[in-house]
Amino acid sequence: MATALQVTTQAGEIERVLLEGDLSRLTETQRLSYYNQVCTSLGLNPLTKPFSYIKLNGKLVLYALKDATEQLRKLHGVSITAVTSQRIDDVFVVTANAADRSGRTDAATGAVAIANLKGEALANALMKAETKAKRRATLSICGLGMLDETETDTIPAPILPPAPKLAVPLQADTVQIVGVTVMQWGGEVTVIDNFGVETTHKTAERQLAELCEQIQQEGVPVTLEFQAITRGVNKGKEKLVAVHRHGKVKEENAVLDAQIAASEGVL
Repeated sequence: MATALQVTTQAGEIERVLLEGDLSRLTETQRLSYYNQVCTSLGLNPLTKPFSYIKLNGKLVLYALKDATEQLRKLHGVSITAVTSQRIDDVFVVTANAADRSGRTDAATGAVAIANLKGEALANALMKAETKAKRRATLSICGLGMLDETETDTIPAPILPPAPKLAVPLQADTVQIVGVTVMQWGGEVTVIDNFGVETTHKTAERQLAELCEQIQQEGVPVTLEFQAITRGVNKGKEKLVAVHRHGKVKEENAVLDAQIAASEGVL
């Protein structure tokens, strides 16, 4: 059972992650809770999957799917009042004007490249520009500053390492170490979660970085322990202070950890 201190710490970590706009640091359970709370706050049905995740500028964020904009139009009485289009060089631009039941108005554009397109490919591009404009106008008038799925095809997909084969499947709050860089001052440890999201953490302890190298070779799931930085240029951030093998694997390797620590003069 979690103590009051643990609950407070978890809540503080979730708040910090959300303020930074990066959901990759949340556990699977926390992400699911956040997803459901977003849907509830907007009056959307989470079972219809109105949102999905995308890696943008190094951060894991939500973006709106078709079902999200359709439900929002119904909930807020959003109507597309006018649609205009124009060609600017090799780009086709559509502007959609929207109004809700309160009389509030807004507008947004959708643009697609049409150079060298002909026939059906050109027709699909023109329709996509209109769809993009309508959905962006809907999100805007409803106060949601997030991407629509029609915009995600122009974002390069992040290159993630293949999911490692684990001796024990990843569970909530566990990750796998997929990369370690040992430096004189400490090191950097890269981990991947069961969503395939990769995150790099810094540690000021060289011994810990070397231990992570050993654990990486073992290919076992781990849990991470962090400590808040209270001074210096990194004040307010966190540093990695401990890595624990998960479950039975942790118990089986406790002696090895002690031996490595002793060899480095820690004990």
